[in-house]
Amino acid sequence: MRNYRHTMMVSTVFLLSSCATYRTILPEISEPPRQGLTLKTPVMVSVLDGRGDKTDTEKITKTLQDGLRTAYGNSIELVGFFSKIPDNRIMVRIRFLALGANFGSRIVSGVAIANATSTAEARAQSGWRSVVVSATSNESIFASSFSGEGWWIGTAWVELDVQNKRKDYDISFTLPIVAETKEIS
Repeated sequence: MRNYRHTMMVSTVFLLSSCATYRTILPEISEPPRQGLTLKTPVMVSVLDGRGDKTDTEKITKTLQDGLRTAYGNSIELVGFFSKIPDNRIMVRIRFLALGANFGSRIVSGVAIANATSTAEARAQSGWRSVVVSATSNESIFASSFSGEGWWIGTAWVELDVQNKRKDYDISFTLPIVAETKEIS
């Protein structure tokens, strides 16, 4: 029984320590190039990682910028996030606040205790006498089982801040885009 407990404890520790509980999502813009889109003055675009955990910041930012360049070509100009917006220009600031997935799990366990009763009888006879033997044994049986399930809950939270400072306009708005998905593992 002692070896069984030790084996279960080591297995459980290994199982729990081998699972990652967070993974970063690498977003991609996979749009084909915009044909025939030519702007006299390109739109200023910037990307900022606004997450608390800055895992893979450079990789994520570069992937987004490369996707924007591929889709919009010379119609955009990549600038710093805190750059001043000159008059007669449009600025789009892309700030991502969440791009990742958390792992959740649940273990369901069950326990069963049962009594097992066994009986046996034997009879032997010889020339002088007969012998009858009867035996009964009771045992308690302990059984347990568990099953587990896990899932990844992915979240993406991106804010697009658009500022239009062309001479006939002075418009500014923020568009939050939030999505969540659950994937059973």
